[in-house]
Amino acid sequence: MKKTIMYAGLISFAFSSATASGPVLLEHPLIHFVDKLMSSGAYGLVLQVRREVGKRLFGQPTKAGSKRGVYEYKGEKYTLVQLAKIEDAVEKEYVSKKNDLIEHKSNYGPAEWDAMMQELEDEYNHEAALLQEALKEAKEDFIEISKDYVEAARGTKEQVLVLIKESSDKRGLNDCFLLKWGEEEEGNETYYLRNDIHTLKDFAKFLYDLRNFLTDMANSMPRCKKKFMSLVRKSQQTV
Repeated sequence: MKKTIMYAGLISFAFSSATASGPVLLEHPLIHFVDKLMSSGAYGLVLQVRREVGKRLFGQPTKAGSKRGVYEYKGEKYTLVQLAKIEDAVEKEYVSKKNDLIEHKSNYGPAEWDAMMQELEDEYNHEAALLQEALKEAKEDFIEISKDYVEAARGTKEQVLVLIKESSDKRGLNDCFLLKWGEEEEGNETYYLRNDIHTLKDFAKFLYDLRNFLTDMANSMPRCKKKFMSLVRKSQQTV
C-alpha cells in the first residue's frame, strides 16, 4: 500500500516540468527502483493522467476525427492552447490600439480622446475578464482531476522532486512552473495554482511541462511498460 501511495505521488507531482520534442531518459537510481516495483495498474495511471492533461491542452477526440476543446469562452469550447493564443491576440491588439491613440492624441479634442481611451479600456477589461473566467475554470478542473494523486503524494515529495529536477535539467528548464509548484510546501500546491499563475499562457505551459514529464517517466521504466502492455494484450484477448 505504501508503495502504491509513492507511485501515485510520482504521478501527481509530475504535473508540470518539461518542454522538448521527444521523451527524456531519466537515469537517477530512484527511477530504476520505481521501475522494479511499480504495478501495471500504477503505470496505467501515469498514462491516464498524461492523457487527461493532453485533452485539456489539445482537445478531446470526437467521433468525426477532430478534436474539441473542454473550456468555454463566449459560448464556444476551446483548448488551452487555443485560449492562450486568443489571450495573446487580445493583449497585442489592446497595446497596439492604445499606442496608436497616444501617438495621434493631437488629432483629437481632449474629451473625444478621453472617450476613445475609456472605450478601449472598457473593451479590453471585458475581454480580459472573460479570459480570466476561462483560466479559473481550467485551474479548478485541473485541481479536481489531480486531487486524488496530490493527496496520495503526501510524504513522497522530496523523492518526486528529484525526478522532476532531472527531467527539467535535461530539457533545459531552469525556472518552470512545474518546479515552483513542486517546491511548494505540502498542502500549498492548490494555493500556488490559484494565486501564482495569472495567465492562460502560463497555465498551458504548466500543463505542457507536466505532460512532458509524465512522458519522461513512462518512457524511463521499460519493465513497467512491458508488464503494462502485456496486461493490455491479455485483456484484449479476453474481450
